[in-house]
Amino acid sequence: MNAALQRLLDSHSIDPFPATDEEVAARWRVAVGSFQDSRRVVTAEVRIAVSYQAGLQAVTTLMRSAGYRLHASAGGHHYTTFATVAALETGDLRTLANELSRMSRRRHRAVYDWHDPDEAEADLDPAALERVVADLMHAAYQSLIRTRPGLLVSPAFP
Repeated sequence: MNAALQRLLDSHSIDPFPATDEEVAARWRVAVGSFQDSRRVVTAEVRIAVSYQAGLQAVTTLMRSAGYRLHASAGGHHYTTFATVAALETGDLRTLANELSRMSRRRHRAVYDWHDPDEAEADLDPAALERVVADLMHAAYQSLIRTRPGLLVSPAFP
């Protein structure tokens, strides 16, 4: 276990809690569905919200697949989820989880702050977010089929 993961456990930000294959597969289906929905939306604010949610659902699936869950907290659960996956994974998946975490503040401003609707796209380009989420989901899918070879994770994310 690496130091970053140990810190998350020691701080009680996450707890060990094994997940069944059924839970992992169900969480994955929801993430893929959210990502597909994000590509059907016209407004920048909604595209950002739904695409980001798909990425968060994908990293939550990875965290649960690895046998961890978030500990109840007053805030920062998105940050903790991304930090857990970054601690668990290596290479592109770690980089993408960190990138999505960095995008989360801009996503928050685009979705929740009162502003001119045209500024949402300038603050966080929905297409850029979708590219990061698509890359993350592709890497997450590869990780899931590698770590749970007996699990038919459907739908696939090519």
